[in-house]
Amino acid sequence: MGKPTWVRMERLLDALENQRYGKTVAELAEICGLTRRSVQRYLRTLQDEGLIEPAGLDPNRRQRWRLTEFGRRPVRIAYSIGELLAHRLALQSAAPLVQDTELQDALRSLAVKIESALPDRFRRMARDVALALPVRSFPRKAVRPAAQVIEDVLEAAIRHQVLEAEYRPVHGRGATRRYRLKPLAVFPHRGALYVAAIAGDHTTPVNFALERFVSVEPTQESFEPPAGFDAGEFVRRSFGVFDGPVEEVRVRFSAQVAPVVRERVWHESQTVHDLPDGDIEVRLRASGWPEIRAWILSYGEHAELLEPAARRDEIRRELAAMVERYR
Repeated sequence: MGKPTWVRMERLLDALENQRYGKTVAELAEICGLTRRSVQRYLRTLQDEGLIEPAGLDPNRRQRWRLTEFGRRPVRIAYSIGELLAHRLALQSAAPLVQDTELQDALRSLAVKIESALPDRFRRMARDVALALPVRSFPRKAVRPAAQVIEDVLEAAIRHQVLEAEYRPVHGRGATRRYRLKPLAVFPHRGALYVAAIAGDHTTPVNFALERFVSVEPTQESFEPPAGFDAGEFVRRSFGVFDGPVEEVRVRFSAQVAPVVRERVWHESQTVHDLPDGDIEVRLRASGWPEIRAWILSYGEHAELLEPAARRDEIRRELAAMVERYR
């Protein structure tokens, strides 16, 4: 499958840490839950990078491997207070995305390794920063993607590698579908991870929720991203994760909620306009109508969609149905 993933190689490095006499391929395969063939391939990569070296033979004349001096060498890091704050905030942002997955342990291990490399006074400062910035949970998907799915999808997006995937659509009533995907970018949204990918013979990417993948299998086939495709622009143009046509939206908010609405950037294209009576008008250009609609309705009587006219009629019908339900 080509170059191995950094996650699997990290497992091997962890297994070799503090092993003076090293480990054999068979021992590493058992410790890391990998095949011997995979271990041998990963060891070659690590050796090429100068991180491991032969450590002699065991009593059964099997080759042992150990970390090189370079691989064992601790890195001393000096942080400013601002950098420590940024480091901690980055960990907080990532923690909910990997919660209840195998990558949760990897993130904790990363934090420990970084902080253990700090000089004593910075290590104490890091602990103080951690106490002052506790991790706060927020609404997230109850079902979490498997760590292997995250690894394989991310690696395929980086290497432009086609995936064979089995996926459970949200409205599929539990049934699964097979897709041949060209993954272009992996991104977080509201406590979940998504991949923008081109399915089958289609030419336009759509978003797939990683936790809905039943399985993904990397193939030997590679692909070229669409000419001019900009992953950042693709992600930014949507109001959320739903795609669709880009629409010009105008929403009027009452003076009661105007200060709260004004304080937040809801979309990069938004502009806010003051009205004489204290109300405000928010204008934006975005795709993802289902999430735009939910945002407007979340403000109840304090929000009024002005444009597009067709969407205004849609909301009027939805509100009428809601009133009928509450009779």
